[in-house]
Amino acid sequence: MTQAEQKQIKKKSSRSKIVIIILILVLAAVWGAIAYVYLGQQRAKQALLEELANAPVPTLTLTRGDLAETVGDLTGTLRSKQSISLYWKAAGTVDTVNVELGDKVEKGDILASLATGTIQSSIIEAAVTKEKKEKELENLITSDLALAAAYNNMIQAKKAIDTAKTAINSLGLARNNTTELNAYYQDYLDAQAFYEEAAASFEQLKDRPLDDFDRQMAAEMLEGAKSSVSSAEATYNWYNGEVDPLELKKAEATLQLREAEYRDAVRAYEEIKDGPTENQINALQAEINAAAATVRTAEIIAPISGVITEVNAAPLDVIQANSAGIVAETLAIRMDDLSAYYVDVDIHESKINDVQIGQTVELTFDAVPLVEYSGKISNISIVGKVTNNVVHFPVTIKLDQVSPELKPGMVADLKIYTKEYNGVWVVPVGSIGTDADGESVIAVQEADGSYRDLTVTVGFSDGVKSEISADGLEEGLIIRETYDSGFLGANNPANLFGAGGGN
Repeated sequence: MTQAEQKQIKKKSSRSKIVIIILILVLAAVWGAIAYVYLGQQRAKQALLEELANAPVPTLTLTRGDLAETVGDLTGTLRSKQSISLYWKAAGTVDTVNVELGDKVEKGDILASLATGTIQSSIIEAAVTKEKKEKELENLITSDLALAAAYNNMIQAKKAIDTAKTAINSLGLARNNTTELNAYYQDYLDAQAFYEEAAASFEQLKDRPLDDFDRQMAAEMLEGAKSSVSSAEATYNWYNGEVDPLELKKAEATLQLREAEYRDAVRAYEEIKDGPTENQINALQAEINAAAATVRTAEIIAPISGVITEVNAAPLDVIQANSAGIVAETLAIRMDDLSAYYVDVDIHESKINDVQIGQTVELTFDAVPLVEYSGKISNISIVGKVTNNVVHFPVTIKLDQVSPELKPGMVADLKIYTKEYNGVWVVPVGSIGTDADGESVIAVQEADGSYRDLTVTVGFSDGVKSEISADGLEEGLIIRETYDSGFLGANNPANLFGAGGGN
């Protein structure tokens, strides 16, 4: 081997040694860095363990509370207790509109009407018929006065018969007593004076209605006075002259007349003494109702008490009818009973058996933010309706309060409380864990600050809180707010990192 070749080999060997030394230094640096990071992690872990060991454990005091099962994610539309749209039923020109938007009206109030000169003659005739039949019915059912008058007429007619009989009988008495003649003449004058007073009284009252009590009494007094005059005149004439056949026949004719009048009075009394019959009253009332219904077609009348929520009618509006006399459907006024509010909502068939009348409902409205309203279920349909092969049951909720902020037509979000659990032990869902046997447990704090598992039975949960029950639960018991088995026993935080504290 030449000297040059030997030198070349020595150079290569030196270079290899240098490379090896460099690799050793790099590896040493890497291992040093790894060791540094590892030791830093161990120090940080130890510091965290010490911090956790000294940190307070979030706890809560066990208390009783209330939970409720609900049916949520429901929407419905607010409506009034009753809403009525009123339409014109007759043709004509609108004369008056008596209401404005927001007015409160009572049942029976006339809200608008057509001008009399523009409506059909049949409506005007119906108004006349209605007034006439109402008067007849009033006379028929107001029978006390008529009965008293009829009875009095019957008594007076009976007295008139007795008077006529007395006149006939007196024709056979002696007439030669001047004193009696003068006395009977004075009786005649007195009777005549009384008759004139009665006639004057009747003259003042004769234009009053026939059933007027004062007029009836005046007429009866006049008739009685007339009879008294006839009787006194007959008596005086008898004493003042001879009885002739013509006078006797006249007296007998008077008696027959009085007897006929008495029979008429008896019949009149018998007809009304038991009052009007039900058929008589019903027949007249039916005629009145029919006439009134015709009259009402020219008016818009409030069928309920409520608030005016829409006014379309205006004076001089022309309501037209077609050739058949049928009026085109023309909305005049809408009114609502705002004394109560309701919401109608559809419940899926899978939930309908959980819903019952009287259950509490919580309602919110986007139009009235940050305000919660309450209500009660007032009606549940027993028949479902099918839409796109999905069955829902209509349910009605009545709100517990009426608020001026609420308006019919607003959309409500609802939550129905189907079952309530009151006065039960309540804990957060996160405070319940599971032990090795798969049983539900909570972590209960001992006197030394450590925790132990207590097996519990979990009842209803709303997703945030749960009902629990177990022996040993009592008011004031301290439990972990969030269950973690690593804090049981000696309260060793190293369990968070596995057994051994760091391996």
